[in-house]
Amino acid sequence: MRILQLSDLHLGKRLKEYSLIADQRYVLEQALDLIKEEKLDACFLCGDIYDSSVPSAEATVLYDEFLAKLHALGIEVFIISGNHDSADKLHFGKAVFEAEKIHIVTRVEESLTPIPLGDDVMIYQLPFIRSLDVNEAFETAAKGTSEAIKEVLGRMNIDTKKTNILLAHQAVFPFNGKLLVGGSEELLSEDGEAVGDVASVDASLFKDFDFVALGHIHKAQNVAKNARYAGSILKYHRDEASSEKSFTIINAEKKNVTYSTKPIHFLHDVVLMKGTLEEILQADGDKNAYVFALLDDKSLVEDPMAKLKIKYPYAAWVDYSSHESSLPDMHVADIEHVSKEKLFSDFYLSQNGEPLSEEQIKIVHGLLGEKEEK
Repeated sequence: MRILQLSDLHLGKRLKEYSLIADQRYVLEQALDLIKEEKLDACFLCGDIYDSSVPSAEATVLYDEFLAKLHALGIEVFIISGNHDSADKLHFGKAVFEAEKIHIVTRVEESLTPIPLGDDVMIYQLPFIRSLDVNEAFETAAKGTSEAIKEVLGRMNIDTKKTNILLAHQAVFPFNGKLLVGGSEELLSEDGEAVGDVASVDASLFKDFDFVALGHIHKAQNVAKNARYAGSILKYHRDEASSEKSFTIINAEKKNVTYSTKPIHFLHDVVLMKGTLEEILQADGDKNAYVFALLDDKSLVEDPMAKLKIKYPYAAWVDYSSHESSLPDMHVADIEHVSKEKLFSDFYLSQNGEPLSEEQIKIVHGLLGEKEEK
């Protein structure tokens, strides 16, 4: 069995002022072409189908189009809900879809029974869950996500003689090394703290599966020999500008699951450009990209975004590199007994990482003197 693993579509997401619907449609059309070219048997959608629990009309239209085209290809489709999805909304029409080999699981009690794919492969679907969901479904008292997932997995009665594959949408830490996250997620710790609003668990929990197709983390990576994040289909943050995006193709044979990747091509790339505004405007940059510009100019530039958009019509964000640097430790001061000039100088240093020049000190002194006179 050969399967396309997709995750974190985030349909309806915006990048600053820009709707990404056209960009998402462009990538999903590539996915459909890949299924036809590679003669794949199934497609996994591993959560975060939508960017919001209340998706826009254009997002639901795109999802409807994509499902209809997958169905027309005659493949089986396996879908789980992610932390951005509304489980109830995604559950709508489940019985009808099931009859057409589109398998949707959004509730933990539905995850216990696998669906056969071919003669030997069993597909389990574990949607995004919190311990509360598990305790309510099974009248248990799991404390934390790890205990909750152990509870669910223990109820699955996995036949290890079969080839077992699990879809899951959680923050899963690798056996060794760190979990690599994109700018769209916040990683706090490995001990049950939140990644986005998903508590983290260890990859060892899934040792009984031959492969775990994961969603939630946007950077494609393996977290164990048997577990892989496919990553998001687009770059959804400026921190991902240097990342590559790819499709993951799973090849499942009897007790042997491998994967390969194919690159994703973008309608509009996301790029981060650094330098003075003049340097960025003179650079041979991608005029079709969503440009995030980090300016090295020492003084403020008048309306830099307008200037950027003349050359880069999809410019999305601009800021100054001095704002990105860490601020020095600030001490509490008795401002009534500190000169205004000193306060202004300290503030300038904290914001810009360098002291006022002699000329600037003269200007500040003059302006403060004028204020005192008035």
